[in-house]
Amino acid sequence: MSHRFTIATLSELLRVTQDCTRTLRVCAQHAQGASLRMLLNVLVQRSSSASGELQMLIAQLGGDAEASGSARMRLRLRQGLRQLPELWVPEDDDAAIEACERGEDHALELYRNALDDHLPDFVRQTVTRQFEDLVGDQDRIRIFRSEPPRGGGTSLGGHAHP
Repeated sequence: MSHRFTIATLSELLRVTQDCTRTLRVCAQHAQGASLRMLLNVLVQRSSSASGELQMLIAQLGGDAEASGSARMRLRLRQGLRQLPELWVPEDDDAAIEACERGEDHALELYRNALDDHLPDFVRQTVTRQFEDLVGDQDRIRIFRSEPPRGGGTSLGGHAHP
């Protein structure tokens, strides 16, 4: 049985998850508030773990992200673009939170689309769990945004964001 479409879907999820991991890592490294930094480091670990799971599923289905010429070209382009997050530094914790929210919004959209596809049960279980984890992570970030700072010099001040 060919799993070509499932592998393509998982590869797209892997790319967006790796992008989220990089953004979270940069934001965690530059977070001014200790609480935000701790939260982002937890999210980096979860996102990195999700990437590993997706890589294992792709391999289990017989996929190889570099198998086709177009995949190789996309990989080279992505490798060049991967350097960009290291060049971008959030100016304050608000900017870091906004960047994380944008990345997770995009990831959630791709996960929703993936869950609309016909996926083998064992793949659907993993994708569903990762989707639910992303929803929870995004909720944590949004809750953090609306809380007053708990020490550590965050720029979120007393701003309550809707």
